[in-house]
Amino acid sequence: MSLEFEPQRHKDTKEERRRKGFFFVSLCLRGWKIPSRFLYFLRVFALALFLLVGCSSQPTPTPVPPPSPAALPAVGTVARAAGTIVPVQKALLGLTSAGRVASLAVAVGDQVAAGDLLLQLEDSAAQAQLAQAQAALLAAQANLAELRAGPQPAQVAVAQARLDGARAHLDQLTLDRLLTPATPSQLAEAQALVRSAQAELDLLSADARPSALAAAEALIAEAAAGAQSAQAALAHTELRAPFAGSVTSIALALGEMALPGQPVITLADLSRLQVETTDLSERDLGRVAVGTPVVVFVDALQREISGQITRIALQSSVAGGDVVYPLVIALDEQPPELRWGMSVDVEVRSP
Repeated sequence: MSLEFEPQRHKDTKEERRRKGFFFVSLCLRGWKIPSRFLYFLRVFALALFLLVGCSSQPTPTPVPPPSPAALPAVGTVARAAGTIVPVQKALLGLTSAGRVASLAVAVGDQVAAGDLLLQLEDSAAQAQLAQAQAALLAAQANLAELRAGPQPAQVAVAQARLDGARAHLDQLTLDRLLTPATPSQLAEAQALVRSAQAELDLLSADARPSALAAAEALIAEAAAGAQSAQAALAHTELRAPFAGSVTSIALALGEMALPGQPVITLADLSRLQVETTDLSERDLGRVAVGTPVVVFVDALQREISGQITRIALQSSVAGGDVVYPLVIALDEQPPELRWGMSVDVEVRSP
């Protein structure tokens, strides 16, 4: 028996090849006279072969859809990082001394100038210490001025009169000794009064000694240091703005206790905003430099703002297990609706 097949015009699948093979074997067996037992084993072998080929075939893989255009980086993007809008100048302000809040001079949202009073602690004790220190300084200055000016004529006259009286008393004791002898103690006392009065007159008549002037000047320096320290302690009861800006938060209320170093007021210059990134990979660090132009996409505003890199961190950070380098980016423009804390995506694109 001869069999003729038309030539295949397309590539058969595995299933079609299995069916055609089984059909060919069946046709061959129909034309031959084969013992039934041999025919039985041959059919079993053909069936086993059919099952083996069918089980060995793998299912058609499920096609994977291509990534959406939104998931792909922009054409020409060489580096990308996430970031946040922050003020160029901001500060958490605190006090250097402890105390109870006596007054708050500002509220959240107020605009202040450099040097404006923000918060005042109770200062009665500091005021008293300052007054005492200033009084001690004035007394020391007066003593030095008196030494430099020398004695007054009235002081010299009083000292001279005291000396004359002491001498007259001693002379009287000496004359009376002929009639009523004076006791040794009386004579010693009269002589001591004369010596004391003479020493006082000599001190007033002589110029001020250098040692006395040096001692007086040392007292003035000590008193001045005390007054300066008291003035500083009084200043520490005040919190003043170090720069012009807006008050964005206040952590204390009237009557509450403030601790040294505790942040109590946040001050920021919201007129100048910039971008700080958080996740620029170390693998992309070689693709950026100070002055590199970037494109900043503000999520909340759905708009792009151009800018340039102004600072690259010298030390790395770790974010999500990856080594990253923070960047600071200056914006070429600042829309009025831009706010501190908004999320942004930064792209460095090829020229």
